[in-house]
Amino acid sequence: MQDFELPEEPKPKYIGRRYLAGFIDYAIVNTIAFMLIFIMGTPDGEGNYHLNGLPALLPVLFWFLFTVCLETWFGATVGNSIVHLKPITLSGYASKDIF
Repeated sequence: MQDFELPEEPKPKYIGRRYLAGFIDYAIVNTIAFMLIFIMGTPDGEGNYHLNGLPALLPVLFWFLFTVCLETWFGATVGNSIVHLKPITLSGYASKDIF
């Protein structure tokens, strides 16, 4: 039998900055979502707040605008901009160069 070695998998670049960017983005998204729920939600007798109907879509809409649309329109989210990361596609293009 022939022995062969598998090539070593490349280590992801800037992994610490990626985690920090994600933490920043989702800290903002979750803070805004909680604020929307507390401001627009109705409290029940147990101290919980509920959003019903169309207002329940606002946190999801904010997430979509904040993450997907910002990266599409401006090439990076707020977290990526703070830690100086520029997302690229697998083909090597910056995400804002595609559209």
